[in-house]
Amino acid sequence: MVYKIFLLPAVFLAFFIFLGCISNAPSDQEKIKIGVIIPLTGDAAMWGKNAKNGIELAYDNLDSETKNKIQLIFEDDQCNGQAGVTAANKLITIDKAKFIVGTVCSSVTLSIAPITESNKALLFSSCSSNPKITNAGDFVFRNFVSDIYEGSVIAEHAKSSFSLNKIAVIYLNNDYCTGLKDVFKKKFESLGGTIITIESFEQNSKDFRTQLSKIKAADPDGIYVDSNPEEQPIILNQIKELGIEKIILANSASTEGNDALFTVSKGASEGVMFVSLAWKDPDWFVEQYKNKYAETPGICSDTTYDALNLVVDAIKQCGKDTACVKDKLYEVKDYNGVAGITTFDQYGDIAEKPYVLKTIKNGKFVEYKK
Repeated sequence: MVYKIFLLPAVFLAFFIFLGCISNAPSDQEKIKIGVIIPLTGDAAMWGKNAKNGIELAYDNLDSETKNKIQLIFEDDQCNGQAGVTAANKLITIDKAKFIVGTVCSSVTLSIAPITESNKALLFSSCSSNPKITNAGDFVFRNFVSDIYEGSVIAEHAKSSFSLNKIAVIYLNNDYCTGLKDVFKKKFESLGGTIITIESFEQNSKDFRTQLSKIKAADPDGIYVDSNPEEQPIILNQIKELGIEKIILANSASTEGNDALFTVSKGASEGVMFVSLAWKDPDWFVEQYKNKYAETPGICSDTTYDALNLVVDAIKQCGKDTACVKDKLYEVKDYNGVAGITTFDQYGDIAEKPYVLKTIKNGKFVEYKK
């Protein structure tokens, strides 16, 4: 049995090599933790699912060395500011995460910005659009355009494309929809139009008949529906039930890609008008996304994909130094991502991007043609 004598040293050598490999791998405590706060449940879960898919695909495409150094920690904010605050506090104080990526709902971004700012933690929103985010803090960035642009563009189309003079507004009383409503109102009135009535509702509402009855009595030329994804098809159904036959304009984030418009509102969504960002995701991204999730990318998918890559690129240069990562992000110019070109201004915002007018026709989201 002499061969056993020679075999044992080889076994021990392999064992010690294995131990050496383990010791070189970073522990969970050593990894750079990136919190992902998104609505995984609730009336904005569509956006959260898209964002989660985008960030997971971005993580999959990182090189193995980089993936081994970072850890993603997902938290559900339910598109609720207080839930977002709880998630942010948990990530910063318990998980020791100093980077938060992916906030989608403006109410969440605005609620947690003071927390991240006071802790010098980086907050990178991939899909929040309220104009107030521009001044939310030095450590706050977003690669999604402000509502200043969408609200103005849809108001311009209301006047120029449809010759509407009197519009009624029904909107969700949260930071996102309130900000968009305010921009729309200001622009429409500056063009000579009149907002003859404004009706609000709370998150997760199911019955809008009282507000819609008031709108019907006001007899507007058109209605602007400004909501989260879950409420929109219900509102459209009830507009149809009440026999209100008016041109309907809607916010893009709750319209395009919202399958509930066909399964819940069915024919009630036909003819709804909205504006959509005009960029086209690269074919390779769409193909990878379809292969992984068996569906096409939706709103927030591409911007969240870019968000993780932008933060990780800065982390590669700075490590856990959030001040350094912040400075590197401010230096980003003409970054060519899947969501188009990204350049950050002095507020951590990106510039206006082109929009196209779309409608729902024969159960599809298509470019509007007169």
